[in-house]
Amino acid sequence: MMPQKTGSKSTGQPRLALIVTDVYAFNVLGRGQLEFFRNQGVMLDLYCGGSKEGLAELKRRNLGRVFAIALRREPRPFWDLLALVQLVFFLTVNRYDSVVCSTPKAMLLGSIAGAMGRQKYRVALIRGRAYENYVGFKRWIFVTLDRLALASAHRTIFISHSQHEAFMKDGLSKKILPEDAVPGHGSSNGVDTSRFKPREPSEKAALRQQAGLSEDSFVIVVVGRIAPDKGTRLALKLMRALRDLPNVVCVFVGNFEDDALRAELEDADDARVRHQPACSNVEDWFALADLNLMPSSREGFGNVAIEAAASGVLTVAFDVVGLRDSVSDGISGHLFTYGDIKAVERQVRSMILRRQDLHAEGETARRWAVEHFDQQTVWSNYLSLFLPRHFG
Repeated sequence: MMPQKTGSKSTGQPRLALIVTDVYAFNVLGRGQLEFFRNQGVMLDLYCGGSKEGLAELKRRNLGRVFAIALRREPRPFWDLLALVQLVFFLTVNRYDSVVCSTPKAMLLGSIAGAMGRQKYRVALIRGRAYENYVGFKRWIFVTLDRLALASAHRTIFISHSQHEAFMKDGLSKKILPEDAVPGHGSSNGVDTSRFKPREPSEKAALRQQAGLSEDSFVIVVVGRIAPDKGTRLALKLMRALRDLPNVVCVFVGNFEDDALRAELEDADDARVRHQPACSNVEDWFALADLNLMPSSREGFGNVAIEAAASGVLTVAFDVVGLRDSVSDGISGHLFTYGDIKAVERQVRSMILRRQDLHAEGETARRWAVEHFDQQTVWSNYLSLFLPRHFG
């Protein structure tokens, strides 16, 4: 691909480079947002790793140029060096009004490459960090790498206030982390309130019938990656504690990222525990659910919680980074000390007993989600931060 100058010197359109580790971030986490940027007249260049299928899907969206980079989520010295060389080359020959690097690996390598390529405005967008619960020297190493990435950027943006606070506690200077580091109330993409919304009782009953769930079942959904940090084992522990309630059903909606967890879930020997692979109609699972459970140990923000709220479904979660932003305790759900399954169990039992009240509480949760996380507002906030000269 031929080098291109910044928008101000060529077509007049602002040029924005977005760099993520895996194409999943563009195809799922950035669904709708990138189309919004394009429709606002922004010329997009998208840099990422990922599967051929994912890259093909991204190209079909006709958002702009797509650059396949040798980025891997896991530490891979050879591939990491190759990805850095690729990014340095492309960010040297192409000029942008802004370069935004997001997701851990891409944020580190992209920020360094952008600085080496002397891009004039570089943004580090922090969605979360895998080392949230690490301690000691291992944690220090990861914090140091983040410090390097942020020092290579002109601006740092966080998708949640609690994530921002966590970085401050690790000693990163206020100079690197400005006070306005979180747009609005947080979130990376807001919530599509026309897609995630309460359904009529007849539609909810039909969805349950299609899923093989009875109308009198109390349905708990756990949406997202099935991995240790997502609290899958804690959810299974909760279901064991609720074994005396045969009408309680827990549906895990997502793909396995851990073979041991796959075996544990398949061997649970509990007909009340079910699995649904990741799907494009996750809104239907919220629509048929009575409760959204998020037993994660960490989140960048926890967008699933505001999707549930917009659907009129309360969330029960732990009071951890990211979730304390996406769950308003007592309004859109309930937060508990991490790992306190006894407290979660008591809350679930209480909700089962007063099931008739959940509809009204769900309406309150939806109003909160609509007021705080309207998608168009969230997208506009990010555009003004990514390209302040054009949209600020």
